Amino acid sequence: MKLIFSKDEITNDRRRNFAERIAFIKYWAEYVRKNPDRKWGEGQARLIDSQIISSRRFYAELAKSEKGQEKIEKLKHLKLRANSGI
Repeated sequence: MKLIFSKDEITNDRRRNFAERIAFIKYWAEYVRKNPDRKWGEGQARLIDSQIISSRRFYAELAKSEKGQEKIEKLKHLKLRANSGI
């Protein structure tokens, strides 16, 4: 099934997406200003910890798959290239 979107639909979607991101940034900045570091910091810590756990699970499952270790090595290589500015 091929989806075709008009240029106007894509442009409108991008504008809406941008406006939503700006609104969230303003919301978050206000939340951080009005709440103690400990309150919003705990939420941030949970979010970051959950991302790390999810990443570790992903790599553990990938390593078990066929050619998983090879794929992990390729990802490491891409990461090294990205960090080196090549």
